[in-house]
Amino acid sequence: MEMAERVRVTVGPRGLLEVEFSGFCGEDCLEEERQLRARLEQMGLSMRVTRRTMKDEEQIAAETDRSGSHGRVPVDY
Repeated sequence: MEMAERVRVTVGPRGLLEVEFSGFCGEDCLEEERQLRARLEQMGLSMRVTRRTMKDEEQIAAETDRSGSHGRVPVDY
């Protein structure tokens, strides 16, 4: 069974965001990141990626039956 695509955003006390993309196939997580950035900019917020950690095959397999790259993207604005 495939896991639904989801984006989890955690805001730290200093405004640092940690964004986790789960259930995306291939480069879809990076496209979702671009869309999130565009939505934030429409609200007058900007974000920059300070670190991107791509999930390994084992992590991907644990959350979805599809193969591809998924990432956790901590950002600040």
